[in-house]
Amino acid sequence: MSHSTLSFSTPRLEAAALLSATVPPAFAGELAALLTPAVKQHLPPDIQAASDAHAASRWLKATREEADFLAVTERESHTLVGFILLYSEVNTDQMLNLRLGYVIGEPGREGLCQ
Repeated sequence: MSHSTLSFSTPRLEAAALLSATVPPAFAGELAALLTPAVKQHLPPDIQAASDAHAASRWLKATREEADFLAVTERESHTLVGFILLYSEVNTDQMLNLRLGYVIGEPGREGLCQ
């Protein structure tokens, strides 16, 4: 099940599903910059290799096969400050189960509160 039209905003942030089938190189670069060693410290092994734009693009492509990816950006600068992953599955009772994952960039990066 796709949540590709899902989006929401706060006075400071916007979150929207990444709709493009391909990952724009500039976005992959922003994603790699967000995924600092401190941010990835407690994340699953598959994301640990996302250390440059090419690797981040590969990780994102694989992840989007399993989950919906919502980019969280700072409203004024449009800087990527985090992301949300929504994993959905229908259980045996035909009910939709959603698992939520999220990553927030390090404080002090452009667009993030200090």
